[in-house]
Amino acid sequence: MDQTVCPNCGQPVPAGARFCPACGTSVAARVDAAERRVVTAIFADLAGSTRLGEQLDPEVLREVVSEFFEIAGREIRRHGGTVEQFSGDAAVGVFGLTSSHEDDAERAVRTAMAIVEALQSLRATVREQHKVDVDVHVGIEAGEAVSGDPFAGGTAVTGDALNVAARLEKFAAPGQILVGPAAYAATKHAIEYQPIGDLALAGKSLPVAAYQPTRFLAGIGEARGLAGLQAPLLGRDEEMLQLLDTAERVHQDHKATLFTVLGAPGIGKSRLAREASHRLTARHWQVLRGRCLPYGEGITYWPVGEMVREAAGINAEMGALEAIGQLVASSPEVAVSDRLAFAIGLTGDSPVTSKGVDREIAWAFRRWVQTQAARSPLLLVFEDIHWAEPAMLDLIEYLATWSGEAPVLILCLARPELLDKRPGWAAGRFQSSRIVLEPLNRQESAALIGALLTIEGLPDRLRNEMLERADGNPLFVEELIRMLLDEGTIIRSGNRWTAAPMADEVKVPKTVEALIRARLDTLPARERRALQAGAVIGRTFERPMLDHLLDDAEGLEIALENLVLRDLVSEEPLPGGQAFYRFKHILVRDVAYAALPKARRAELHARIAREMESLPADRSAELVEIRAYHLEEAVKLETELHARPAEGLRHAAVAALEASGRKASARDDNRAASSFFERCLAMRPEPEAHRIELECLLLDVEYRLGRYAQAKEKAIRVAAAARAIGRKDLEGSALLSQGRAMWIGDPEGGAEKGLARLTEAHALLQGTGDLAHLQEAAFQLGYGGWWFGKLEEAWPRWAEARALSRQLGDPGLEARALVMLAGIRYHMGRIAEALAMRREAVALSETGGSRANWAAAVVRHAQLVALTTSLDEGLRMSESAIQPLDEAGENWELATALNVTGRIHSLRGTTTSAVPYFERGIAVSKEINDTGYRPEIERSLAQAFLELDDVEGAVSHAEAAVEVVAADDVASVGSTTMVLGLVRARQGRIQEAESLLRQAIAGIERTDYVAERWEYYLSLAEFLLAQRRSKEADEWITKLREITALYGAASPLAAYVERRLAATVPSSA
Repeated sequence: MDQTVCPNCGQPVPAGARFCPACGTSVAARVDAAERRVVTAIFADLAGSTRLGEQLDPEVLREVVSEFFEIAGREIRRHGGTVEQFSGDAAVGVFGLTSSHEDDAERAVRTAMAIVEALQSLRATVREQHKVDVDVHVGIEAGEAVSGDPFAGGTAVTGDALNVAARLEKFAAPGQILVGPAAYAATKHAIEYQPIGDLALAGKSLPVAAYQPTRFLAGIGEARGLAGLQAPLLGRDEEMLQLLDTAERVHQDHKATLFTVLGAPGIGKSRLAREASHRLTARHWQVLRGRCLPYGEGITYWPVGEMVREAAGINAEMGALEAIGQLVASSPEVAVSDRLAFAIGLTGDSPVTSKGVDREIAWAFRRWVQTQAARSPLLLVFEDIHWAEPAMLDLIEYLATWSGEAPVLILCLARPELLDKRPGWAAGRFQSSRIVLEPLNRQESAALIGALLTIEGLPDRLRNEMLERADGNPLFVEELIRMLLDEGTIIRSGNRWTAAPMADEVKVPKTVEALIRARLDTLPARERRALQAGAVIGRTFERPMLDHLLDDAEGLEIALENLVLRDLVSEEPLPGGQAFYRFKHILVRDVAYAALPKARRAELHARIAREMESLPADRSAELVEIRAYHLEEAVKLETELHARPAEGLRHAAVAALEASGRKASARDDNRAASSFFERCLAMRPEPEAHRIELECLLLDVEYRLGRYAQAKEKAIRVAAAARAIGRKDLEGSALLSQGRAMWIGDPEGGAEKGLARLTEAHALLQGTGDLAHLQEAAFQLGYGGWWFGKLEEAWPRWAEARALSRQLGDPGLEARALVMLAGIRYHMGRIAEALAMRREAVALSETGGSRANWAAAVVRHAQLVALTTSLDEGLRMSESAIQPLDEAGENWELATALNVTGRIHSLRGTTTSAVPYFERGIAVSKEINDTGYRPEIERSLAQAFLELDDVEGAVSHAEAAVEVVAADDVASVGSTTMVLGLVRARQGRIQEAESLLRQAIAGIERTDYVAERWEYYLSLAEFLLAQRRSKEADEWITKLREITALYGAASPLAAYVERRLAATVPSSA
């Protein structure tokens, strides 16, 4: 709730309060006693108060009246009005008294309906306890009034509007709301009314028309507008210069740049972009456009699809194979076209069989854009990105970051709401600019009117009213003029425009939505029907679909031509000589849609879905998300009208939403998948087993999104439901989700409890046929032995996971399992086997895994190459993996790659170069709140600082490593204890240092981790040598050389160890 500050004590004061709650000072606005204002008054009175007084005890009556006053006062204030008074059993509110709103009358009607609704609970209580009916009757009217000082005594507001509202309230039946003619005229665009007729009200010489509101036609505050007349771009010289200067730098420097234009609806974002596009096209730039659909939840890559289709010459008449052929011809390589075909729905099977598909799509689009930009400078216009899915916003930022030396200007248009959901937009490591379009000033708005039309005889009052209502918004200026043209207020006389004689009597609509609705009301019936049907289809629509929606399509061609001429829609060409129609502004579509009865909307949504279902299977699958949207809307509308939809319609919506969720999940768009599955479940899918299956799909998505606590609680319920119907596969899937969530996100659950659930899940999944979840259960169980240092116990689990991956035909999953199996062989000292297995894992990831899969495998392989063969080759390999992981957003794997690269630098003796890798790795780990691998990077950085004689830095990171590490993570407990021992030795805390070093060795020797014991033995040997205890050191040097021998005779590690031993200088202490 908005708050002001008390002028006396400075404490916050809730909106609508008349006195400061802290000190009691009056804070209500005081108005001039002679000021005339347009206000809307609402009178609400308990019905039959005399009868209530007879039937209720005075104390009960007082309680009833007090609760009614509380309800009425709360609703009046909540809607922005002022509680004028409570008198007897009546409440009086005034809207527009202390501040005016363009929708004050609508707020008053909404308040009345809210009071009636909120009173239902009180009615039920009184009826149950006292067998008496309680109700309210309400009167509302708007008009001019004189406002006096509310605290000077007497009535604060006087005027005929208050008198009429009071009389209407007395005339209304219990539970009825009556609205007077002025308030009705101001709100009929947003509220549907039932005419009551002309009423003879006490004190009025003439009958007064009254109306009863029945339902809302539009949401609260839905001011609407549309792109109107073409005119010179006025008031935007500075913004255009900045945009074109940026384009010139992009062209000269060959550097991709992101340029974001923010502004309110109708402020001129699209107009600025359109003008810039024309100018850059004249300079031989290629311009591609893509828009984000306002209802496009889940249609993540729609802008990409529009751009790719336009550049590749793909039209709606093409079959999938022909369209794919066009795409292949425009792509630099098969991997790019495969991923883009999947992203835009031309193919249903993902070319990448493991996670990270959205990152693969981003990579493919980036490569495709670079190919387009190699031919000519490229302007990409992303419209309405405030509607974009997170994955789409990620793609745009990725494109700006990684497009490299390519002349690409990425122009994004958005409302300010974008920054609410993406506060850090355009704040990355790429070139970016951002401007905010402000309203035109009064002179610029007047110039715009003159540029559009020079009108003779236009009254100053009307011209001023237009400027005030437009408030510097170019769209509103243009639409005001267009409305006057349509209704004949402005007429053409020869080559001149003149105002009709009645022009001084024309009232400008009070809200933008009223403006648009007033204009649409002037359309002939055939054009109106076509526009409304198009609105149901969406922002853009094509003639064939319109033919299917209209019961009588005769004259449709002429109707569409007239809509284009009226500047309500534009006709835009498609490849192959076809065309489609676009609403000039999304807000026009909204108003046209809202004007349709709900029953008609539901019918048209269902027709669209049926028509899309009749498309060839490949195209139907491509558009399944849009079909799901239309079916879902139809179900919602039928539910609102009839409490429950037709069963066939509901079943179709469930199937389409499920298919959309599975499709989103396959491309790793987990946020969209979550939304689809949640909406699908809201449709009450049947039977129970199907519902539970969908719950399990949602659990998988929530785990991938990191919603561990939510997934854990939901998994408990789903597992119980699956158990109740005897579905072991579904119960096992739910327990798997519970176990994963407990292991990772439950501080009280820990590894032991998580392993118990995973073991139970694995047992249940055996023999159910659900190989995918069985594979995941086996893989997760492998971490049990790994975590506790019992590697032999991990082997059979990961071996099983690998075998199941083969059965599933998923080389990406198999590579992941093989990497872990190789890790077991490595840590147990069977290094040659590990090297071969990791080489095989890299090859597997190249055949079917994503680039992130490949990079993760390469990092592990690089580590062994550096230790056994060549430090330089290992460094080259590990560095090559960093960018793909960074691009993919695989932050845990990225942190691993950064640590491995830094450690190879340390082995090479280039420790100064290692530090930035470690520092960045720690930052990445902190960003994702990872405490599993971060201790290893912290201790690596501490060791680097020791080598660089930065003891203070070493202390900081060694202590951080010990603080972060989990108590049962045996390997990392050992490594962090070891490094803390080295730091204590450098600090001169010798006894503590030796204790820590021996403690670390004792811990690691209790595990199966063998290969990396060399580091522990080396640390203690160097410590003893420095203390002149060479005989004691010999035992550990012998053990050390036994371990390094496992890496081979030519191992760079062996040479590194010998250099370290030779360089150890005895302590002078």
